[in-house]
Amino acid sequence: MYQITRADKEKKTGKIIHSTSDGQNLIYLDIRAGLAWPYRSAPGYFCIFGQKGQKKEFKKHPLVFMAEAESADLRALLQRLGDECSRLLCGDVYADFEEARQSYRSAVSRAWDDRKALKVGVNQAPHARLFQYGTDIIREWVQDKALEIPSGTVLSRQLGNLPKPETWENPEEKFYAGNALRYVVGSAKDYPWTPAELPPIDFGDWSRYPGCRF
Repeated sequence: MYQITRADKEKKTGKIIHSTSDGQNLIYLDIRAGLAWPYRSAPGYFCIFGQKGQKKEFKKHPLVFMAEAESADLRALLQRLGDECSRLLCGDVYADFEEARQSYRSAVSRAWDDRKALKVGVNQAPHARLFQYGTDIIREWVQDKALEIPSGTVLSRQLGNLPKPETWENPEEKFYAGNALRYVVGSAKDYPWTPAELPPIDFGDWSRYPGCRF
C-alpha cells in the first residue's frame, strides 16, 4: 500500500484524492469499509476499499484494497477503524445490524463519541445473512478483474483457502475476513457510486433584464 501524505475530498464531485509520498494524486469515486463482528472463535475484522473511476471492460469500477485489521477487542477494533476512516477519508462502513445485532450500533457510537470531525455513514450491509450469495458476488468481481487485493493480507489468505459451499460450517466465523469483504462488494453492487448532484444555478432576478418574459 502506498504512503499517503494528504487526503482531500472534492466539494463538487465528492471524489477522494490521495496524495502520495512519490508525488502521485490518486483519485477514487468513493471509499467504503466492511466490518465483521467478533465471535467466540474469531476476531472482529474490517477491510477498506477505494473504488476507481475508470471502469473495466465488464462495466465495473474496480475496488482497490487499502487497509485491514483484526482484533478480539471490539472497542480497539472500532478505534482502529475510526483512525483508518479518518486517514483515508472513508465515507461509509457496512456491517450486519439485523435483529439481535442492533446493539452494535450503540457500540460504534460509544467508540466514536469523541470523534466530532469523523463523518462516516454506518449502514446495514446488503444480504448480510446470505454468506454464499455474498461469496458468489466476490467471485464475479474477481472474474471480472474488478477486485484488487495484495498477497500477504489476511483477506487474500482466507479467500485463497475458501472451500466449496457444501463443506462450510459456521463460515462467518471461519472466514471472517471474507465476511467483511462481501459487505463491501455487496454494497458496491447494490448501492453503486453515483455522481454528486450539482447545485441549482441561481440566475438571479430575471426582471432586471428588459424583454425577458416567462
